Amino acid sequence: MEFYTQPNYTGTAHTYPQGTDENLFPDALTDKFASVRIGNRAKVFFWNYEGESGERSELTADSPDITDIGRPTRFLVADSATVGIMIGFADATGATPGRHSLKADSFLVGSVTIPSTTSGSHLSLIGKMDPSGQPVTTALFVRDESTGAYVAVGSVHFVLNDRWIEVSDSNLPENLKCQRWADRVTNVFIFTLTNTE
Repeated sequence: MEFYTQPNYTGTAHTYPQGTDENLFPDALTDKFASVRIGNRAKVFFWNYEGESGERSELTADSPDITDIGRPTRFLVADSATVGIMIGFADATGATPGRHSLKADSFLVGSVTIPSTTSGSHLSLIGKMDPSGQPVTTALFVRDESTGAYVAVGSVHFVLNDRWIEVSDSNLPENLKCQRWADRVTNVFIFTLTNTE
C-alpha cells in the first residue's frame, strides 16, 4: 500500500506493509498525504486518535484524492477481509465531558483510552477481526479522572456473525450500556456510562 504526497498518485510515494499501525498525532494523515494506492488484498482504516472529532473511514480501493476524509491522525493497514471494531464512549451522568475515561484493553490492538463525550463521537479502533472470525475479547475500565476511582469494570466479546460484528457474552456492569452506533453500521459500538454507583 502506498500513500502519495500529492493527488492523483503523484509526489513522493511512501510504502506501508500490511500490519502497519501508524499514529501521526499531532499531525493529520491529510497533512502528509493526498492520495493512496491500496492494492487488491488490503484495506486501510483511518481514525482520529486524539480529540473528539470522531472522524473515521475505511478505504478498500485506490483513491486519487483522500482530502475529503477529514483529518484522521492514525491509520492501520490490514488484509482486505479484515473487519475493524471501533468504539466510542458517552457519558450520560451529567458530568463534564472528559471527567470519565474508558480504557479498553484488547489483545490485538493493546490499550486505548477514550475520554468521555456526551455523544460518544470520539471513536477508536480497539480490535480487528480476520476472516477466521476469532472472537475479540476486550476488557473495559471506566475511570473518574478527578478522583482516580474506577466506576465501572467489565469485559465484552465481539464475534463475527456473517458479515456483522455482534457483542456476545458481555460481562458489563449495570451502569455501562453497549449499543450499535447505527442500524447499518456493522462494526461501531458506543458504550454509555449511565451512573457512577
